[in-house]
Amino acid sequence: MAQYFAVKPYLRHHPGHQVVARFEPAKESFTVGEELKVKMTIRNVGTNAVSFRRGEHRETFRQYSFLVSKDGKSVAGRTDLMGGGGFELYGHIPPGGEFVDEVDLKYWYDLRMGGNYSVRGFYYLLLLQGGQCVWTDVVSDGFEIEITKR
Repeated sequence: MAQYFAVKPYLRHHPGHQVVARFEPAKESFTVGEELKVKMTIRNVGTNAVSFRRGEHRETFRQYSFLVSKDGKSVAGRTDLMGGGGFELYGHIPPGGEFVDEVDLKYWYDLRMGGNYSVRGFYYLLLLQGGQCVWTDVVSDGFEIEITKR
């Protein structure tokens, strides 16, 4: 089709970034009603710096995603998330460096029932070069938490 219309396609290539992500809860056991802090660490294990766009405030809800299950069954997420808006910030990770962020899982899920949960966190990376998006990717990791009733 491109050849027929004499359009030269723009072929994208992975920028070669190499990162490792880890999601970990602030602690292994929480009490119903307390903050469910989760720390995400992206480590640059490659030889090139990694630059990316990151959201702030309400935009965070778009950049993070979580899947939660209990007893092998999916747990429904909250439907009242406020997305959009917020500031546009940029992250930069030099070779060997890390980007660390923390969010509260209670904004995505209502886990007042207590019990043991399996959680998988996702972070949407919009990779930049020269201020332009050159690639989009997702990093992910999983963990277990326990929530006890008071």
